[in-house]
Amino acid sequence: MAAENIDIDRQIAVRKIRLQIGRMRRRIDSRIRGSQRESRRLMSPKTYVKRFPGNAILGAFGLGLAFSVGLGGRSLLRRFGLKLARQGFSQIRHQIWRELGQIWEDSKADSKTTPNRGDNDV
Repeated sequence: MAAENIDIDRQIAVRKIRLQIGRMRRRIDSRIRGSQRESRRLMSPKTYVKRFPGNAILGAFGLGLAFSVGLGGRSLLRRFGLKLARQGFSQIRHQIWRELGQIWEDSKADSKTTPNRGDNDV
């Protein structure tokens, strides 16, 4: 009879551990999916076209102007088009780096709040 109680207690403990493992896996999976969504959003050109429509139009207009004049030669219109493209796209590039830096800082903050294993030892 005592052996049956031990087996039942062991089964209950195993079930609890499996439930905890399942919860932890689901939590990790949701964090990974969220991270993947955020990275896709950050790397998508649509994000920055929506956020900076003026710069995107300016850059596209400049590239179109530069290519319409031709790749060869030293045309004034070609130089002007390339300058417009550089101005439009440089602001978007700076914003991308700023967001990546913010993500990096946020990830550092999360790691600081995680306790170490040895913190509970007193």
